Formats: sequence, C-alpha cells, structure tokens
Amino acid sequence: MQTVTSIINPYLFEKQYDAFIKFVEEKSNIAFVSFASHPYTDQQEGYKYQIYRVARNKLSFHTWKNYDIGSGKIILATIEAIEFPDNNLVPWQNRYGEQNRPHQPLFEAIGNPVKTEEMESVLFNLYHSSNDEQIFGELIKIFGRNYSLLAYLYFIKDNSKYLPIAPTYFDIVNPK
Repeated sequence: MQTVTSIINPYLFEKQYDAFIKFVEEKSNIAFVSFASHPYTDQQEGYKYQIYRVARNKLSFHTWKNYDIGSGKIILATIEAIEFPDNNLVPWQNRYGEQNRPHQPLFEAIGNPVKTEEMESVLFNLYHSSNDEQIFGELIKIFGRNYSLLAYLYFIKDNSKYLPIAPTYFDIVNPK
C-alpha cells in the first residue's frame, strides 16, 4: 500500500490556529482551552460524539465472535450503525437511488454467502485488530474510495485517533 505524507507548513498552521482561536473566543466570549472543554466547539462539533456512542452501541463489535463471520450478523449491525436518524456523518439516506448509497455493498452482500463472508471478515478485522492500514486497503476494494464512509467506520473504532470527514476523495500531497 502506498504511504502518503503530508507536509504542513508550521508557520501557516500556527497562523490558522491563532485565527481559529480568535474566532471561537469572539463567538463565545470565553477563552479557548480545548475542543472538548469549550462550550462553543462542543455545541458546533460535540454532536459527533453522540453519534459515535449510538453507532458503537448499534454496532456492538465487542460481542462479535469469529463464528459470526459469514452469518450476516456483522453486516446487519454495520447497516444499523450507519442508518439512524441523527447520523449526518455519512449520507446514507436513499435520496439518489440505492446504487448511490455509500454502503450499498453491504446490501449487495446479503444473501450471497461468498460476499457476506468476505465483507464480514474485513469488518471483523477492522474492529478486532490493529492492522488499520492493510484493512483500509481491503475496505477500499469493497466500498471504493468513499472516504466519508471509511472515515466513519474508523471513527466508530477509535474516536481519539480518527475523525469523520466529508470529502469524496483525498488529494495525494506527497506519495512515497
């Protein structure tokens, strides 16, 4: 798998960070200490952690066993963890037809024992191993480069390490 290295200009980063802090403090009249502790950033972005908690509860990956792979249980739990009313982190609603849902491959695997086992094996490994880079490549083979869905699945895995994102494709800045 190709590793991508981004180069961040420290001066520009610091300049943007200072502008962000000024913006937040002007909006709230409260000194900015951290994202988690600030009422403005919590109001604007904190909803993601409620979605995280609901999704993890619906997914319940901690209850999955190896023998569940191929049963359909993991696929159904994954669909449930995506499709709930307050989840605006993945465009799961069927607005543009079934084929345009980012998680359509989950539905296509239902009833197909080979696809179900393949899909559930990758999802099981995502949540039960630390080989995130290899699994990312396997998820791309299944879902394509639908980064909003992939980032969401990783966000559910570990919200301290991964964040949900909206862009369709990442730009490759400096491939190695």
